[in-house]
Amino acid sequence: MTDPDTLTIFQDVLSAVVVAPIFEELLFRGVLFMGLMKRIRPVPAALVSSTLFALMHTQYDPWGLLSVGVMGLVCCWLVWRTGSIKWGVALHAIYNLVITVDVYLLYQMAN
Repeated sequence: MTDPDTLTIFQDVLSAVVVAPIFEELLFRGVLFMGLMKRIRPVPAALVSSTLFALMHTQYDPWGLLSVGVMGLVCCWLVWRTGSIKWGVALHAIYNLVITVDVYLLYQMAN
């Protein structure tokens, strides 16, 4: 495997840390969670939203899916408590940044 170039790293970080958090939070917390909360209580709405969010991340093993699901629950809680998805987007971006840096560093150590 070749070492990723700067453009590839930039594209990966942009996708994981900016695009995905905005899109996924708008969809799963903004539309789904907030929409469900108009019909059902916050906890069931959060469970549905977070479960679907986790199941969208089929690239992960069961522990990774659990981690994504818990992250979804925390983002739901933030959105519910603040009334705004911006804090969910911020936490999601930080979470993805940590994972992206971790994967990159593990890759560097392996080569």
